[in-house]
Amino acid sequence: MRLRTHLSFANVASATALVLVLGGGVAVAAGLAPNSVGSAQIKAQAVKSSDVKNNNLKGKDIKESSLDTVPSVETVQVGDVVTAAVGSAPVTVRTEGPLTISLRCVDGGGGVVQAFLEIRTSADNAFFDAAPHGLTYGDLDVFAGPQVLASTNSGSPAIERASFYAGTGVQAATLQGVGYVGSKLNGTVGCATQLTFLG
Repeated sequence: MRLRTHLSFANVASATALVLVLGGGVAVAAGLAPNSVGSAQIKAQAVKSSDVKNNNLKGKDIKESSLDTVPSVETVQVGDVVTAAVGSAPVTVRTEGPLTISLRCVDGGGGVVQAFLEIRTSADNAFFDAAPHGLTYGDLDVFAGPQVLASTNSGSPAIERASFYAGTGVQAATLQGVGYVGSKLNGTVGCATQLTFLG
């Protein structure tokens, strides 16, 4: 039997169709135009994470009400603004177990007003750290008295960021948060603080 040595139109067309199918041109070979696949052609639950380009979805693509609460943010509490007059007794900002955070406002003389955000404990062998990413903890005991978490130290309106966590014994942190402490704010001679506590 002799093979034909010339190509016909039918041979070329069928070979081209086969190449399209095997080479990734399935949509074209199946009669779909480029960019014609939409929601109607996609089966429910068919798109996987690997089908979506990393960092390609934007905030507007997400329906916020469909998101669950993030566990680590579930107990975030924004505290009230706490104020203290110059020379007054320390004002309690928050008490958690044996740990108490307070605001103290001091007249430094010459128009200098200082704000001190302090922590104390009613149980020995507690710890605190005013720099949460530090490698060591400060010892916090009853006899040590209040320890400074943050303070302002200038005569002009001043504000200082506070970032801290504390605990007792070998337990995990039982009191942690971030916030601000300020002195001589908004034209008043006094001190104020507002902290956000993380559970």
